[in-house]
Amino acid sequence: MRYSVAFDPHEFIFAADQMVREAGVKVLFQTLGCEPIVEDGRIAAVVIQNKTGRQAIVPGVVIDTTGDGDVFAAAGEKYELERVHPGSGSS
Repeated sequence: MRYSVAFDPHEFIFAADQMVREAGVKVLFQTLGCEPIVEDGRIAAVVIQNKTGRQAIVPGVVIDTTGDGDVFAAAGEKYELERVHPGSGSS
C-alpha cells in the first residue's frame, strides 16, 4: 500500500497562513524559542532567537507547538518521559 494524503499540503500551508494572519497573529518564521521566563507560576515572557538577534516576547497566551513540550518542560511543568529507540517498534 502506498502512502497518500487526502489534501495538498502546500494548499493547506497557504490556507493556514492566511487564517492566522486574518486573526491578527504575527508570524515569526525561522525563530527558535530559547527559554520561558516564569513569574508567579506562569510564563511571563519567552526568549526567542532569530536573524534579528535575541529578544523576549511578552505574550498574552503561550501555545507550546514544539512537538516535544520543550517550552512547558523548561517552565517547570510536570511531564512523563518515555524513551523510544529507533527500530524498537513492532514489524
